[in-house]
Amino acid sequence: LIIDLPEIPEFTQAPGRPTIIFGDIRNETGIISSTEFELVREKIKNNLLRSRTFNNNFRFLIGRAQLDEMRRREVNTPTNPNRFDEQNTYFLSGTMYRVERGRGDVNMYLVTFQLENFDTGQVIWLRDYQSKR
Repeated sequence: LIIDLPEIPEFTQAPGRPTIIFGDIRNETGIISSTEFELVREKIKNNLLRSRTFNNNFRFLIGRAQLDEMRRREVNTPTNPNRFDEQNTYFLSGTMYRVERGRGDVNMYLVTFQLENFDTGQVIWLRDYQSKR
């Protein structure tokens, strides 16, 4: 995810740093409890926040409250080059599925992430990742 996002054409051609809002990641595994799944979601978020590559390329917001605060501060400051730009803002969301039960205690999972443009609602990127746990 960290390697793939900076390569998306909408980002390589964007003026300034795009803003990514960490949205919902749904648990469709059928076997992971809500509490355990929140740990998975937290780990994904923290890996993005700790990535120098990610932070050099994007402004990262965690949820609507941060978005609302940023819009309040930046929309009315037209001289600020980093001000909020709805056309250059995206929601990152995803869904996690259990693909198959492996041997013993190993499960295969599929996590599908998508980026949706804040202004148009258009999905600009979709990618699947598989993991064994």
